Amino acid sequence: MAERELCAEFPPLFLISNRISGVWELFDSPNWKSVDPTVSENVWVCQNDIDLAGYNQQDLTLFFRNSFEQIGGNYTGSWNIEAGGKALNEYSTMISEFTVVSSVPLSNDDLYGLPLGLPGFIQFQRLLLDFGVFDRSHIIHGRKITYGLSPNIGTAAFTDDGDGLFLVADDQYFSSLEPTAADRLYSYRVIGIGNPGVIGQSTGLVTASVPAKRILLSAASTKEEDLDYMMRLKRSYELANQE
Repeated sequence: MAERELCAEFPPLFLISNRISGVWELFDSPNWKSVDPTVSENVWVCQNDIDLAGYNQQDLTLFFRNSFEQIGGNYTGSWNIEAGGKALNEYSTMISEFTVVSSVPLSNDDLYGLPLGLPGFIQFQRLLLDFGVFDRSHIIHGRKITYGLSPNIGTAAFTDDGDGLFLVADDQYFSSLEPTAADRLYSYRVIGIGNPGVIGQSTGLVTASVPAKRILLSAASTKEEDLDYMMRLKRSYELANQE
């Protein structure tokens, strides 16, 4: 087997609240975009795929040993307390982050469905979202982290204007590390954050900063038996081209 290390890198994300419209806006965040602004301005995605065409052309299968993530900084945010507004609390300042490396692409509905049901698990229809035709073998790497802004590690308590660090409240892995014969790995980083609200109607975050991240996958390439390889290739092709 030939050993390989694959990498998907994602730049930082900086969000600033528009207190007139009550939505988040990107600030100096290339390669990030709203999943679908007609649905929500609060879910952002960055995609950085891994090209496996060279392995595919040689009829090679990739077998994964492990995957892990590296983070290039701190998760930070700032908040304002409006006159007569209520103080912040940890729950209202949460950020959800999803990193997925899949052998099949995820649609906008799949990305919106991440908070409701992680791909690779048995799902049921909810809110008319399409969770995709996945099984665990297609989710090579998957992780969900929920962050909460801490009033204890910041410049002020939530009763005053201030800024502070987001701390990990929940951390879930759903990687399969299953072998693949696909010609591409689809890599996504999705950030979900609550609506900041408008001036005079709510109290909330005014900025949020998410650092750069990379996903590293240790893999080995080798040839499989013809039947095993063709069945794996057929399944990857069918799901990559599903409607």
